[in-house]
Amino acid sequence: MKIFQYLFYFWMIIIFVVSSIPDISAGSLSLSADGFSLRLDYLFHSIVYLILTLIFLLWKIEEPRKKIMLQIFLIATIFALIDEFHQKIIPGRTFNPYDIFYNFVGIWIGLLIIFTTKKRINRSFLFRKLNLILQKLEK
Repeated sequence: MKIFQYLFYFWMIIIFVVSSIPDISAGSLSLSADGFSLRLDYLFHSIVYLILTLIFLLWKIEEPRKKIMLQIFLIATIFALIDEFHQKIIPGRTFNPYDIFYNFVGIWIGLLIIFTTKKRINRSFLFRKLNLILQKLEK
């Protein structure tokens, strides 16, 4: 479906643009409980790449599950690495291997969702109705 293809590329652009903003400091905020602490920017990285993975699933829903999983893993991994390395040239930003790790966490959660739910999503009444509406809009 074209709308999800456009949304996928749009989401990639948003990620790249936001990571190009100098001096963003969300790393000081964290969630803490019983000695466990998680920086909110790491959680944000996982959510952003989870969304990227799920948008890709919706774009390629008609393709075989293994093909989708391999494609998004490669695309998202390469994009995450390029995006993180590009931050080295942005004033006030740095390369952070933990950011890459949490990007991968989001990708892997998305892959897990694709692996466990793709058939159910493809057969669901709601998805078929949404698919029909989107096809009419694309014409």
